[in-house]
Amino acid sequence: MRINDVEGLITSSYVDWFRFIGNSRGIRKGSIITWTERAPRMLNHPVMASDVVSLADEGQYTFQVIHDGSLIQMYYSFDGQGIQLQSARLAFYSAVADNKLINAYKRSINVGTISDYEHEFGDESPLDEPDEVEKETQFGGLRNGPVSWLRIEYDPQASMGVLHHDCHMHFSTFPSSRFVVAGVPNPRQFIEFIMALCYPELYRAHRLNKVGQYISLANINSVNSTCFPLIESAVFNQIAHFRIPHD
Repeated sequence: MRINDVEGLITSSYVDWFRFIGNSRGIRKGSIITWTERAPRMLNHPVMASDVVSLADEGQYTFQVIHDGSLIQMYYSFDGQGIQLQSARLAFYSAVADNKLINAYKRSINVGTISDYEHEFGDESPLDEPDEVEKETQFGGLRNGPVSWLRIEYDPQASMGVLHHDCHMHFSTFPSSRFVVAGVPNPRQFIEFIMALCYPELYRAHRLNKVGQYISLANINSVNSTCFPLIESAVFNQIAHFRIPHD
């Protein structure tokens, strides 16, 4: 799949989900698919609702979810000819503070389970001080607190085996872990995954019939019809992993 295909899939993603996502900022910049005025940053753990609001205010997203203002980021970097994918970073940040995450974080502080394990991987930031969560302040009508997020990264140059596969996923609940991912999601596949995982009722209304089956197989097949080639790895036969649909 070439950069022209990815650019087209950004547009078709919006056409498919325009009732649920908006404020499109996705652009093509040379051999990169990114968003307007992208400013890369690594957020501290835990990511707070106020962090997501700051990202939104600064336009650091490809799409916003209309339902709650959450953010979707999609970045793909190709070679100079726009043929070979070199790296990718796909992320979702909920804009809504999660009571369960707030309570779990408080418990981890109380029982002293925050340890050097959080620093095991060099690209992870240390946890914020406890009072950052205790404040739970109001801002813009939203309660501040930890939010759910996930991020898929593809970087074959930094691959180091099963614990740091070339394509892997980070979750807010396991920020120092990297879950092996077989294949790189195209833009439609990533948004499909986000909507099904994070907004199941919206997904059901948009895609499924009363018994939970797809209303249109042609539609879901089109989501997976243009894919990045899957490069097989021994890791896929060694440990459980996420697999991106592949035609």
